[in-house]
Amino acid sequence: MINLPVSKNLIFQSLAVGIRSILIFLFVYFATQKIDNTSLSILLSQFTYASIFSHFICFGFDYSFIQEGEKKTDLKSFYFKIVLGSVFTLLIIKLQGLDYKIFLYSIAIASSSIFKGLVRLNQTHMLDFIVNFSTLCIFLFSVKVLNINDFLDYLALSIFIPNLLALFNQLKFSLEETFHKAYRSVLKSLPLSIYAITSYLWLNVDVYVFDYLDKIDNYSNFTVPNRFFINLTMIPVILMNYRIAKIFINNYDLNKVFKEFNLIGILLFLVAFFISGPLITFITNDTVSLSNFHKLLFSSIVYMRTINTFFSMLILKNFNNWIRFFTIFITLILHIIILYFSIVKYDWIGALYALVATTLVFVTINFVLTKKYLYVKQN
Repeated sequence: MINLPVSKNLIFQSLAVGIRSILIFLFVYFATQKIDNTSLSILLSQFTYASIFSHFICFGFDYSFIQEGEKKTDLKSFYFKIVLGSVFTLLIIKLQGLDYKIFLYSIAIASSSIFKGLVRLNQTHMLDFIVNFSTLCIFLFSVKVLNINDFLDYLALSIFIPNLLALFNQLKFSLEETFHKAYRSVLKSLPLSIYAITSYLWLNVDVYVFDYLDKIDNYSNFTVPNRFFINLTMIPVILMNYRIAKIFINNYDLNKVFKEFNLIGILLFLVAFFISGPLITFITNDTVSLSNFHKLLFSSIVYMRTINTFFSMLILKNFNNWIRFFTIFITLILHIIILYFSIVKYDWIGALYALVATTLVFVTINFVLTKKYLYVKQN
């Protein structure tokens, strides 16, 4: 394990997250330059499907590592979960009639999620930076030097190779558990896995609704700015990864941490509002532009998601994973209902209205659940 002072860990973690954001922006930018808007919408929908399915394959490893706090993972349990998630993903792809390439994309993204779980556990943020920097270099080499136009294929390959090597370096297995214990481990991880899938669906289920309503041609108009604003919320995730281990171990000053997240949320709101317009116009080659009102709504989502990142740490520590699942499941169902009618009436802008409404609902639910822990800790 690579041991670093806290300040260096924070720097490398910030750089790693920044590089991941740059990678996605470049992927969208290069694709926009080469293909038309309809083809871009289809490409981004495939990427979204793969991102959703990767959570089936990951099976909650992105957070179960730190919840369990074990330095070694049982080999039987690990393979059992990966195979189960893969079979389920293939079944969904077949039922939806999607391209089977999406399964390969899903594996690549899942490898990254599993590695991020190990990073949270072992605090190996320098290695995370190296992995993400390598991913960016491989992708740029494929696009600019080899002049490859199969952007999603090579994005997946660029993600998979460095993360697979990192997993070989970091994953430590034990062979002590029986198949029965492995089965019980799967059941124990199931609520966390379902929560992760449902949570990601909440932010990406729009692809299904656009597809169902035969409006996939307009999908890129929503998902490109949405991904831009979602990437800004990686900044509070950096702070979460920096604080989460201490919050799990010690009685930390939660009031102080909440103020940190609130301050970051306000700053991100202002940054998002003032810089989003020209950047999105540049990334999409002038095909997408946002009004001030739309930028205000997107920026509000960034603020609410920042605050909710703080609440999510408290819920992860203090609540049963099934409770976490039911809160996000209720939000997802509400989101799908609002999303459907909003897109029918307002097209892609309706997806923005639905996301604002359900983000506010989710933050409110999490605040109600966690306020008693804030009160106890402050006393």
